[in-house]
Amino acid sequence: PWVGNCIGARNYRYFVGFLVSASITLVYSLALSILHIKQVASESETGRDTVVGSVGSIVLVILTIMLLIFVVALLTFHVQLLLSNQTA
Repeated sequence: PWVGNCIGARNYRYFVGFLVSASITLVYSLALSILHIKQVASESETGRDTVVGSVGSIVLVILTIMLLIFVVALLTFHVQLLLSNQTA
């Protein structure tokens, strides 16, 4: 995620807040997409109907997982920097 500015002493809290909110939004999107796939699967008769009925959610799950890995890794790194007091 790009915020378009330098992460400094006065705006570091907003950057970490942005990472937390991005992580929460990605987890929420992932949960809703999985619930949609489960709902379509319970209503369909075959596996092919499930895939055809929820192709958008399947693509969204894949993209969300990929983004979530990178955002959570960046958040983890910055929380580690905060806990070790390496930020000014």
